Amino acid sequence: MIVLGGAGLIGRAVVRDLAEQRDVELTIADANPAAAEEIARWAGGDRIAVRELDVTDERALVEVLSGAGCAVNAVNYYHNLAVMGGCLRAGVPYVDLGGLFHMTRKQMELDAGFRKAGVTAILGMGAAPGVTNLQAALAARGLESVESIRIFDGAVPIEEEGINWGYSLATILDEITMNPVTFRDGQFQELDPLAEPELYPFSPPVGAQTVHHSLHSEIATLPLTFAGRGVPERVV
Repeated sequence: MIVLGGAGLIGRAVVRDLAEQRDVELTIADANPAAAEEIARWAGGDRIAVRELDVTDERALVEVLSGAGCAVNAVNYYHNLAVMGGCLRAGVPYVDLGGLFHMTRKQMELDAGFRKAGVTAILGMGAAPGVTNLQAALAARGLESVESIRIFDGAVPIEEEGINWGYSLATILDEITMNPVTFRDGQFQELDPLAEPELYPFSPPVGAQTVHHSLHSEIATLPLTFAGRGVPERVV
């Protein structure tokens, strides 16, 4: 297994999880080898290899990927197409954490190439998208039709730790400043950033929080997954 961007905020969590599986041969590929070495020592000591990699270098990307059993793409979503293309050329199965709708839609155009090559590619397998998609599928299991899918995400700050964020700050800023997309009346529709605020009662300790639309990848895939079962409205 190779984790691209394994020294990042989410990448290091992926590395830690994979390192707990003793039969996994694991490599971190990152543009910051010093940080990657630190994560390798933290997660698994000398069991984890480190490779310096700039994913925008196409030749280096394919070289590092060659021979891997699977590549987990944990770099910023801006590079998803480049990394996915590198995996296709190297014949390596691919998985990422999401592409903020527009990137995911572009990546889906590579489906035919991956199918022809007999290589698996799974998009959006983080928390949201990822866990959220699986929750929607589980909730819809056994239903003849699905009228709507609404995904809510809420959190409260951990005051004693000060200001913090769980993944790429650049991605977070894009989520709340770019026009969100919803699926209504059988088509994708753009809304204004932070549109349609709503008070939602999350379970404790989060409690009631005001939520709003943000740009996310679930919108790109769930309407297709449930295309034969309705879904006239899709809201995040």
